[in-house]
Amino acid sequence: MKIQFQNLRATFHVVAELALQLQTARAANAAAELEAGLNIISEEFVPWQQEMQAGALNRDTVARMGRVLHEAVGEWQKELKKCS
Repeated sequence: MKIQFQNLRATFHVVAELALQLQTARAANAAAELEAGLNIISEEFVPWQQEMQAGALNRDTVARMGRVLHEAVGEWQKELKKCS
């Protein structure tokens, strides 16, 4: 999951750089809002990483993280479409 998220973030950064080249407030604001959303989503990886490092990855943590990430990325995609 983390690799997929990192790929999404990398792709977004490429698109955001292109949008920023437009040099409009709308493009800059959209890029900033979407980046903030990705930062919030990335916070969901913290409990998972902590459990992985402790060698105690809990099945419930993985399931919760999957649900939360699915919902969060869905909301992020809606915002992306709205800003496009």
